[in-house]
Amino acid sequence: MKSLSWLLMLPFVLIGAMAVKRGAELTKPGFIRIPPEIQEGVSFHGEIIIVKEKSDIRFLSSKCTHLGCQINSIENNKLTCPCHGSSFSLNGNNIKGPADSALAILDFSIDEGNGEYVVKLG
Repeated sequence: MKSLSWLLMLPFVLIGAMAVKRGAELTKPGFIRIPPEIQEGVSFHGEIIIVKEKSDIRFLSSKCTHLGCQINSIENNKLTCPCHGSSFSLNGNNIKGPADSALAILDFSIDEGNGEYVVKLG
């Protein structure tokens, strides 16, 4: 009788394991591909901010470290959050609160096949 119960439960255990695995795949950090022709200065691309100064290029999270609002503007050479006015340097360092920490610097690689920047989110 116990072995019969186990056999009846087996499909549910397998379905549960597959759901857990699928959930883990959905929570993996994503990537954004950026064409290799990046203009000088600051540009905004949804979840990322691109800062290019001559040969130096940085990818910053556009998520404000205060409450997560999306930063999408620059004023007086500072990245400014539209929600509560926090500001950040072009290196991502916090200048003015209420945010009290720097923007995340995002890792990236270059796709050797087409020269695109592959930016890792999160």
